[in-house]
Amino acid sequence: MNVIGLLAGHQGAGRGATCSDGVEEVTITTDIAARLQKKLREAGYQVDLLDEFDARLDNYQAAVFVALHADSCIRGASGFKIASRKIADSITTRALRDCLQGHYHEATHLEPQPFGVTPAMTHYYAFDRLAPETPAAIIELGFISTDRAILLDQPEQAVQGLYAGIICFLERDKR
Repeated sequence: MNVIGLLAGHQGAGRGATCSDGVEEVTITTDIAARLQKKLREAGYQVDLLDEFDARLDNYQAAVFVALHADSCIRGASGFKIASRKIADSITTRALRDCLQGHYHEATHLEPQPFGVTPAMTHYYAFDRLAPETPAAIIELGFISTDRAILLDQPEQAVQGLYAGIICFLERDKR
């Protein structure tokens, strides 16, 4: 299956985190998701770009599903967080998280922040709507306040990290 599901956080459902200068999470997630969708399609994948509460999430089947969010406007906080859906195959769960984390860190030079992974991430509502066998993860791409140079000014770094992480996961059995 060559289908990849990308969920652009808060698309179609509000703005998400909003900083005092008006920068909104949804602006970041929709831009990065659209760029990533284009790059993956150019590589030959079918990519579904999904809204936050998309009706297509019900029993959604894909080779991989990744929800993109951006973290709050906390001053001085930096880094990204990833949580993967727990499925019966824990090796697959770990592989998805490891591929995304390693490649996103390499491309953005942001540090992973495992201490900040919340129950809202590990039990992300969309995970429960997907087909049981669909590997899935949610990533907080960075803090809107401190990491905006990457998220807004150089989004291709984030896109490259996500792209490489997804390809790493999809091609893990070919190595």
